[in-house]
Amino acid sequence: MDEKNNYRNYIWIAKDILIPAVIYILLYAAANSIITSIFFGAVREMTTQGKWNNICSVIVSYEMTVKGIISGISMLIGILPLLPVFVKERKKEQESGRCHAREASVSIPLTVLLAAASSITINILFIKLQVLEQSETYADVAQKQYGVVFFLGIILYGIVSPLAEEIVFRGIVYNRIKRYFAVPLAVLLSALMFGMYHGNLVQGVYGLLMGILIAYIYEKSGDFFHAFLFHAAANAVVYTVTSYESIYRLVMTPYCGAVCALFSIAVTGIIVRLYCTKV
Repeated sequence: MDEKNNYRNYIWIAKDILIPAVIYILLYAAANSIITSIFFGAVREMTTQGKWNNICSVIVSYEMTVKGIISGISMLIGILPLLPVFVKERKKEQESGRCHAREASVSIPLTVLLAAASSITINILFIKLQVLEQSETYADVAQKQYGVVFFLGIILYGIVSPLAEEIVFRGIVYNRIKRYFAVPLAVLLSALMFGMYHGNLVQGVYGLLMGILIAYIYEKSGDFFHAFLFHAAANAVVYTVTSYESIYRLVMTPYCGAVCALFSIAVTGIIVRLYCTKV
């Protein structure tokens, strides 16, 4: 009898943790597919009929940008039903008396600096280990991402995507995992889920490593904004560096990687002292 009850408890725990992520992924995928199909179907129809030729030609020439915008809209659609859940989790977090950074004027710049340095370090490491060449799926994803007009890419990958993903994977999933498991395990499990969500080897490993750092910052600060800020800064920095060849050549070097790695360690040490100890 006890074994059956334990089994049921494990099933319930798994459902409690996984369902929000599954809802987001399914809604995002469905919205993205439907909107893309309807929109570009209409464009093809107008092109065939010779209507709005100038507008249609512009849309076709900026296809990747349009698809990026649709993807961003789909992410927002995906998190809509989860917002009430997120609000409840935030209330529980505030009621629990989680610790906070002593000075936001210090913690916010440190979070941005750590995000920038760690993301650059990991990307340089991937380049030197030739990890990027190991996944055709990643190559396809990268082509789509960097096919977006730069300023829209910054909005999509530096604001919209981090906000949606942090609401799901840290704001809801991480907090739920932490109710059933110790904090270190919750950090690791939430990061594993975040990595798997990306769907390819390169982004999966990157998502795992960055997910650990984001969850750590979230736990240490007790503030969702710091998790979002870390994710947003990391995405924006990497997107900017890899979008411009001159910046890429200057930054993506072993020397810069070593400096960023040492800087990341130093900033992490400062953050450990700045935030009250929780992990």
